[in-house]
Amino acid sequence: ATASLSEYSSKARDLGEQPRQLADFAGHCETVAQIKAEAEGLHDRCGQVCEMYELLDLLDVKVPAADSVRLDDLKETRAAFDEKVAEAEQEIASKMAGFASSLDKSIATLDEDLMSVLASLHSGDFVNPDADPRLVLEQLQGVSQNLEELSEKGETYKQMQEIFSVPVTDFTQLRDTAAEHAAKLEMWQSFASWNEMQQGWKSADFKQLDVEAVVQEVAAAHKAVYQASKR
Repeated sequence: ATASLSEYSSKARDLGEQPRQLADFAGHCETVAQIKAEAEGLHDRCGQVCEMYELLDLLDVKVPAADSVRLDDLKETRAAFDEKVAEAEQEIASKMAGFASSLDKSIATLDEDLMSVLASLHSGDFVNPDADPRLVLEQLQGVSQNLEELSEKGETYKQMQEIFSVPVTDFTQLRDTAAEHAAKLEMWQSFASWNEMQQGWKSADFKQLDVEAVVQEVAAAHKAVYQASKR
């Protein structure tokens, strides 16, 4: 009885949370759903304890007063727990629309951030043929880190939508921006490789250059840059 009492009390405390932030509310929804799913097993254990004491009573077995008190506490705690579950579900239902709207706004902000990143990839050094490839690659590394953070946000928002039982966004803007970043990265890596090859040819002994290999490298570099620029 003591173990069941402790478990009911612990779960009841979790049910009483009053989250105010979007992430906290989503976490609370998961907690309530998990507790409700676990309630059946908890009720079964509680029922077994009650049946045991009822059997002892039928057999006229004297039960210590302290145990009788704990049994009464267990029954009261179970009833209070069921009320807490119902209250928590009602509270979630009453706040769901507001938090779902907040989630929609967060997703809209994410899309705006992604559009801003996409626009940046079509401007500045990213489209300047005279830019230093090494510096552009450093900038692209920064964009990559930014995209990773935005992607993590997108995954979090998807999980929240699943928790809220609303349609899950496919985040096409994230895919489009990531694809453009990958294309720019490939193109500028090709530019950097081309510059390195040129430096190598200039510093090498002309008589020792493998002309056929150089021609192949030039053709491969040209093809790589052309394909990357067309994506």
